[in-house]
Formats: sequence, C-alpha cells, structure tokens
Amino acid sequence: VRGKDENLLTPDPFSFPSRRGASQNPLPCLALIVVLAATSGCQTPPALEGTRPDHTEKDWASSGALGQSYFSRGRYRQAIESFTRAAAHSPRHRQASYLQWLANCHLAIREYSEALVVADRIEAIETSGQHALAIRLEALDALGRYSAGLALTQTALDQHPPGPSDAAQLLRYHARFLGET
Repeated sequence: VRGKDENLLTPDPFSFPSRRGASQNPLPCLALIVVLAATSGCQTPPALEGTRPDHTEKDWASSGALGQSYFSRGRYRQAIESFTRAAAHSPRHRQASYLQWLANCHLAIREYSEALVVADRIEAIETSGQHALAIRLEALDALGRYSAGLALTQTALDQHPPGPSDAAQLLRYHARFLGET
C-alpha cells in the first residue's frame, strides 16, 4: 500500500507513456510544489543512507520536481538528466521513485534497452519489484523479445500473484507473449 507522500513521486507501475502514443499526466503543478517546499519550514535532515553528504534534500528534490515538469511537457531528454541527478543524490528510499520516472522517460523515447538497465537498478532497491516488472514487460514487448517476456510473466504469476488491478495488465502481456512465441 502506498503512503500518502509516495503517491506524488511514484508513477503507477502500469501507467507510463506507451510506444503506442497513450500517456498519462498525473503530475502536480510545479508551482504548487515550489510554493509548498518554500513555505514548509522543514529542516534539511542529516545525511541519510545512500545520499552524498555534499548534496542536500533540496538539491535532489529540486532535480526530481524539475524532471517531473520536463516529463509532463514531453521533454524527455531533459527529464532524463534531472531524474539521473535526483537518483544519484537522493537517499535510498527515494531513489526507486526517481529511477521509475527515468525508466518511463526511456520508454517514452523508445530507448528500450536503457529502460531494462534502469529496471535492474529499481529491482535492486524496491522490495516488491512491481515497477521494475511493468517496465521490463513494456520494453521486452517493444524489442520483440517475446520468449523472455513470456518467461517473465509466467514467473511473476507463479511467484507473486498480482492484485486485481495489476492482474489484468499482467495477463494481457502474458497472452500477447504467448501468442507471439
């Protein structure tokens, strides 16, 4: 179950720009983010595990917000730069979120092999692996690697039965890969 704060920074695992042209824009207004950050009065926490001590929370949060703004406007190359910077300088608990956005940028500009590399990084951080799975399925489908996709969907169905919302998408991929092999 996602926490209230996590919904703002984490894209839905099966809601990313598709190579078929469909995209969703669940991003909050950048101005609201900036105003809330400026008026919150929060102190920067001490360096957390996974952060570089010379970068503050403001540095990586600003890069993430900028990346989301670029992403919402379809400026995926600039978003890649921002999310790469945010993931590199953020604490471990935030890295998976920025990496998910980064992978979605690669999917949007049809850099499927790069999206698979980012999915590996997400899986190393994320416990459920759900976001990495969604990215891998889209990339494998686009690359025409149906046998690998079929094996992945079968493993996912066997080991970690999805919840109702994810089951339909997973079964659609499974059927597609099965039909192509």
